[in-house]
Amino acid sequence: MHTAGYRWQDEGDLSTSEHAYSNATCLWQKILWADGYLTNDGIDGIFGGGTASATLQWEADRALPHDGKVGINAFKKADAKLKSDQERAWYYDGSEHDAVITFDDDGRFGFYEDGVHRLAGYNYRTCS
Repeated sequence: MHTAGYRWQDEGDLSTSEHAYSNATCLWQKILWADGYLTNDGIDGIFGGGTASATLQWEADRALPHDGKVGINAFKKADAKLKSDQERAWYYDGSEHDAVITFDDDGRFGFYEDGVHRLAGYNYRTCS
């Protein structure tokens, strides 16, 4: 499902109006945290003003079109920093932190929050 070299090729958009309350947003916020654009307190699964502002800066710093919307270009750029020690032991190699990312047999990504594993999805929010 996710090919080697580009695992986030089929992800949907995230913004203040698209999947704004979701675990997919939590996963994106983990990336922003890992690169130093959000504090840990900013990871709440809500794509609000703080996440939009952090996303704009993240995009600008990577010479991407900066519209505050996470789409194919942002996911492709972030994908380049996904590293793996084993088949499903992934992490995002951020400039300030590493964020553990999981990948299951069904091709779903996930993350840990306070020691609890959560699946990244667009239609639910279980992170806080």
